[in-house]
Amino acid sequence: MLDPLFGPPAAAAARTLRTGGRLVNLGSSAAETCPIDSSTLRSRSLRLPGYTNNELSPEQRAAAITLIAEQVVLGRLAVTHEIVPFGDAESAWLRQADGTAAGRIVLTF
Repeated sequence: MLDPLFGPPAAAAARTLRTGGRLVNLGSSAAETCPIDSSTLRSRSLRLPGYTNNELSPEQRAAAITLIAEQVVLGRLAVTHEIVPFGDAESAWLRQADGTAAGRIVLTF
């Protein structure tokens, strides 16, 4: 979600990094774009790597999902979510897009 004072979260975070700092982009839940001015990058020699699960092998992806599921079962990991009937998918998507949804949305059939 865009903060009117600081801009997109990733751009605001980049402005707070120390010299040589690294900002890793793990997703787009906060915003689809991240305008970062050139002077912020150059003045602090920042590094901005991205990450995607798409580069994992099927075995690595299965191991990661298994680990996450185990942590959920043990109560060590929880995800804020709301369960929405499939018939309400359009309104749920609009709330997700404008940042007013309560966490992740799980559609049920």
